Amino acid sequence: MTRTLPVLLLALFAFSLAACDRVSQSALDLVVGDCFVEPAAEAEVQEVQRAPCNESHSGEVLLVGDYPDQDEYPGEAAFTSWVEANCLGEVFSTYTGMAYEDATDIEVSYFYPTSEGWGQGDKEMTCYLVPADQVPVSFSYRAGASPAAS
Repeated sequence: MTRTLPVLLLALFAFSLAACDRVSQSALDLVVGDCFVEPAAEAEVQEVQRAPCNESHSGEVLLVGDYPDQDEYPGEAAFTSWVEANCLGEVFSTYTGMAYEDATDIEVSYFYPTSEGWGQGDKEMTCYLVPADQVPVSFSYRAGASPAAS
């Protein structure tokens, strides 16, 4: 039995590597350029399903950054202001190759810390691109990316 366990673990590891493009992962582990399936409901998001950008997805990470540290929980209005200041200008145009005002087919959404997470040190903000018509896409919004890019 002890000899089959390492073989079984190796097989499971190989399978997990092969399937890693379509697995759930912590929303806190997203990085710029990651594509994922946007959660359906507006609720606390802990995990998202990652997807290759050349396969059906509805979210693409534009920016991951920390909200300025402060003791009191800022709240959604302050987070929205942070997104407007940090995700809709130069970051957006550098990533997509177009000005936010000219992008009629893309919208920006974001994940922000919960008050409980804030109290535990989570200050991470994640801005991501979504199709304006809410129909999943199979390409990257990154400037210069071909429709088959991931």
